[in-house]
Amino acid sequence: MTYRVADWRTLPKAPQAELVFINQLPTLAPSNLAHVTHLAQHAVALNHQVKQDDTLLTAIYQWLKQPVPRPYQVDPDLMHQYADWLTAHHFTFTATSFTYTRTEQTSIADLLPDIDHAFSLSSAQQLAEALTGQSNPNALTETTITYQYQLLTWLSEQH
Repeated sequence: MTYRVADWRTLPKAPQAELVFINQLPTLAPSNLAHVTHLAQHAVALNHQVKQDDTLLTAIYQWLKQPVPRPYQVDPDLMHQYADWLTAHHFTFTATSFTYTRTEQTSIADLLPDIDHAFSLSSAQQLAEALTGQSNPNALTETTITYQYQLLTWLSEQH
């Protein structure tokens, strides 16, 4: 088995590998799928994160009465655009979603720099008290993060 890692845009539109696997490439436009498909002898697999939930971050935003922002790497709309392109170009494809969850220890103080809100020591302590029962924002607490990915696969031999 041979692996090749390269900038796909520099490769000729001819089969380069049996399987072309693309993971988390937000710059890949739906219009690029034709080129990517030509690179595959047999199949293309395209994977992208479509959802992420963090129980502690969600609780912080609820406490602030603000919507939870979508992480930068999460883009369900892009996967819909890929599926629409494949359908419009008569490709039969499979969409598979998979989810995994992990639990980790963190603190309120660890998460505050990522939140677009100015926190005083007093407000950080109030937040910690409200969410963990402890007024120390540096105290470790558990958070559960759920990740969801979608994998699109199709045969290149359809065209």
